[in-house]
Amino acid sequence: MATPLGPRSLIRASRAILRPKGRPAAIHNSRRGLTDVANDDMTLPLKGVKVLDMTRVLAGVNRNKKSLGLSFQHKSGVEILHKLAAESDILVENYLPGTMKRYGMDYETLSKLNPKLIYASITGYGQSGPYSNRAGYDVMVEAEMGLMHITGSRDGPPVKVGVAVTDLTTGLYTSNSIMAALIARGRSGRASIVPYRSYKTKDGDILFGGGNDRLFGLICDGLGRPEWKTDPKFELNPLRVANRLELDSSIEAITETKTTKEWLQVFEGSGLPYSAVNDVQSTLNHEHVLARGMVKEMDHEFVGPIKMVNTPVKFSESKPSIRSAPPVLGQHTDEVLREVLGLDEVAIERLKEEGAVK
Repeated sequence: MATPLGPRSLIRASRAILRPKGRPAAIHNSRRGLTDVANDDMTLPLKGVKVLDMTRVLAGVNRNKKSLGLSFQHKSGVEILHKLAAESDILVENYLPGTMKRYGMDYETLSKLNPKLIYASITGYGQSGPYSNRAGYDVMVEAEMGLMHITGSRDGPPVKVGVAVTDLTTGLYTSNSIMAALIARGRSGRASIVPYRSYKTKDGDILFGGGNDRLFGLICDGLGRPEWKTDPKFELNPLRVANRLELDSSIEAITETKTTKEWLQVFEGSGLPYSAVNDVQSTLNHEHVLARGMVKEMDHEFVGPIKMVNTPVKFSESKPSIRSAPPVLGQHTDEVLREVLGLDEVAIERLKEEGAVK
């Protein structure tokens, strides 16, 4: 089970990147490195950076990785992890505080094996404090941190955000922190509330952003009600707030006369912030999403064709993409042990018999 994270974790995610100093132990061998096993594209910006990912999360984010099935409870399994950590630049884990130490995989232990290892520890509530031993689940953090209270209609019940936003932002904070740690290692060895809301159309919903008097005027013009701009009830933002129910109902009575696509055409180029309210399927089939190559179909060895979300980042000199489908657990155990650690078939079979790997 993944350990989703919340706002407090975001702070922890950025602080938990330990940036050690010192030189890495020299490794002289002819085996393929972790990165070489994964990909040989020299144009990728992080080519050569080796990541040992020990997080537990949905398979969709495991694309472009190799999967090694291994048991922490076996001494030989931990020894393998130590050898992999010694060859890695980054280790990422999302276990409860203290868990990794029980298996000799904590930062203090691994930094002795690899002084330049960047250790990213992601937790629900951080390494200290009364909640530190709690697992962090997205919806729980949304409730506890007040996000559900400000989501949904004003007089309605608390509403969960449709997407696991704290999970997503935690991942972004973590990756940004890791990038900062890489740079540091290389060197050393007022927000406003804007009234956006959606209105029903003939076949869906459309969102308008009337954050000030000028933008409200654009809505009035587009809806064919320019007189609202000088109406004593709507002329200024405080008046619109006081008469919000009447205004919203008047707007929706008009938006329901056309389809969402028709309204998009009406406001195209107007300068108004607006958008169709899409469901997930519509989003995946959106013309802009397709034009950006954001959906990619891969042939999975075990489940057949699967569609995945591609990376949104575009580079001028290289083309990062989904190069391999998410592996099943242990799919590359033999490959990683053989080609990264140089173990022969006898040693690999012995580890399997012990139950250390699968």
